[in-house]
Amino acid sequence: MNKTLFVAILRYTKDSEAVEVHRANHIAWLLECYAKDQLIVSGPQVPKTGGVIMGQAANRDEFAMLLEQDPFHIHKCAEHSIYEFAPLRHSDDFGKVLEKIV
Repeated sequence: MNKTLFVAILRYTKDSEAVEVHRANHIAWLLECYAKDQLIVSGPQVPKTGGVIMGQAANRDEFAMLLEQDPFHIHKCAEHSIYEFAPLRHSDDFGKVLEKIV
């Protein structure tokens, strides 16, 4: 099955204390997604106003459904915007990653 790459930009909608309550479950969810090869890279924005997640899915709807399982989304701590993209130029190292996933 061909996979498409997506980037999700998360924006926190609650204060940092509310976000911290759900951070451990969010990280557990991320690790589960990595174990299933659904995510490629993730991390907080600097400054911490949200996060960035790059992943792969068959289509946008599938990626959106994946993000809806994020505890940050479930507990309304973050909103996300999804961007599909086609990596036309990349480093040799990232090319090796792409060979495995698309």
